Amino acid sequence: MSIERFIQRMPKVELHVHLEGSIQPETLLALAERNHVTLPARSVAELRNWYVFKDFSHFVEVYLTICDCVRTPADMELITLDFLKGQARQNIRYSELIFTPYSHREHISFEDQWTAIQKAHTWAKTNLGVTMNLAPDISRQIRPIEHSMLVAEWAVKHKDDGIIALGLGGAEIGNPPELFQEAFDYAYTAGLAGAPHA
Repeated sequence: MSIERFIQRMPKVELHVHLEGSIQPETLLALAERNHVTLPARSVAELRNWYVFKDFSHFVEVYLTICDCVRTPADMELITLDFLKGQARQNIRYSELIFTPYSHREHISFEDQWTAIQKAHTWAKTNLGVTMNLAPDISRQIRPIEHSMLVAEWAVKHKDDGIIALGLGGAEIGNPPELFQEAFDYAYTAGLAGAPHA
């Protein structure tokens, strides 16, 4: 057996993966068309090229554009289901999934995001045998900063239902972690782990 085949068949876990970052170009094109969002690329090949990391500011641009294409609970369910199917194909049995609920709140409430994600998870657990827990993150670009508490409070609300940590992501320059101390203190006091990016 080849090493590639051995690795493919081996049961695995993935402890750091972003839901929005997992969206395949084909799915992104469909979401953009459905939700009337203009992308900087018009084909799968062009999107694959656009996805290639150039620098952190480009990464943030790609990430925010992807988030803008997710506008309904059905979209959230679709991207979660696509993600879990991909994990099953790789025999990744358990994932710790990071996502940025505040980035979608203009179109989808936190609770509707939660319901859609859990619907996909329940289906995948039953039909594919894959499971996950969630680590919602606070974007360092959140404004006003006080809104970071909305994410922390929501994460704590679901800490016994599959949310295992509170994250912090985005551009660090001008957005030091100290700005988010209150949110992390609140989560920690409630028994939720902190998982900030650095």
